[in-house]
This record gives sequence, structure tokens and C-alpha cells, in this order.
Amino acid sequence: MAKLKQERNDLTALLSAATGGQLNQANNDNINNSKDIIENIEAEPLFTFNKEEEMKKIRKKCRNMVKEIARAILPADILKTTAMVDKIETDAMSMVGLFWQLRLTEIMQDAITDSIAKGNMSPRMIEVFTQLTDKISQLTKQTLSTEVQMRKNYLDFKTDMIEKRQEDNVKQKALEQGGATTTGFLSKGTKSMISECKKNVIKQKIDNAKCVEFEEKK
Repeated sequence: MAKLKQERNDLTALLSAATGGQLNQANNDNINNSKDIIENIEAEPLFTFNKEEEMKKIRKKCRNMVKEIARAILPADILKTTAMVDKIETDAMSMVGLFWQLRLTEIMQDAITDSIAKGNMSPRMIEVFTQLTDKISQLTKQTLSTEVQMRKNYLDFKTDMIEKRQEDNVKQKALEQGGATTTGFLSKGTKSMISECKKNVIKQKIDNAKCVEFEEKK
């Protein structure tokens, strides 16, 4: 190996001497010209991407999706409350991150597909394509799981709101009947509540009973 290298160096020296040193200068010029050509070559764009525009579309998509879920579950009066408006906006923003990752991964996979279609195929490119496919599948499952959990949360929220309204109605009726303290809490005990319920049942039976007239004895 050393002998072959020495012979090559000797041959280069002979050629350089024969051409008066012009060989090395020509090689250097060719190398410099090649660098200039490479630097001036612009990579061919595989796709167009506007980050702000894409993010705007995703925000709109997530906001509409969450609104549709809420409208399908909650009554209109609850949807108009400040708490629900804020919740819808928060849930929409939490979905933006997932859809953004999904969109970027899809763009990269499309770029690889276009590159392979043009003949730029390699084992590494196929490997990356497979990894992106798995990533898209995982993100899709995560998005669906988040949507299902979101529907459950809105159902729970609806149940809590209904129960709270029922409790408020009971308290309001108790206040109207004088069964509350100045602090607003019910002051009636369990026994008094049971007694009142019995009275209401008896009164209802009396009201529903037929009236029978008796002649007064003389």
C-alpha cells in the first residue's frame, strides 16, 4: 500500500514538472469552480408551506369541532354562560397542538412521496416514510381519544349543571316557604322535612278525595 502511494506521488511530481506546475493549478481551478457551481445550485422546492396560514386553519377547525360537540350535548342557555364560552375556547386551544403535529407529519410524508416518485429513492428514505406513517397513526388515535374524553367531560358538566339548578330550585322554594335562616342555608332538620312531606301527601289525598255531604241530625 505504501509502495503504491509512493508511486502515485512520484507520477504526480513528474507530471507537474513536465507541465511546469500547471497541473496543480488546473486542479485547484477545477475544484474552486466546482464549489462555486454547488453553492449556486438551489434546491428544488418539494412543497409550499405558510405557517401562519396553516395555523389559522387549524385553530378555526379545532374551535368549530369543540363548538359542535358542546352544541350536541348542552342546552342553549348553558352554552351562553361565560364559564362555558371560556371552556370551549380552552378545549379548542388544547386540540390545536395535536392537529398541528399531525399536519406537519402529513406534509413531510407527502414530500417524501413526491421525492420517491421523481426517482430519489433510498433505503433510508423508505425507513423515514415508515416512521412517519406510524407517527400519523399514533397522532390520529390520540386525537380521537381526546375527542371522546372531551365529549364525556361535557356530559359530566351538563349533569353537574342540572343538579346544581335542581338544588337552587329546592333552596328557592324553601326560602319562599320560610324555611331558611338569614345565612341562606336550610334550617329544617330531617324530621321536620319528613313531617312536611307527609303533610303534603295527606293534603294531596284530601284534595283528590270526593266530597261527601252529611245531613245534620236534628
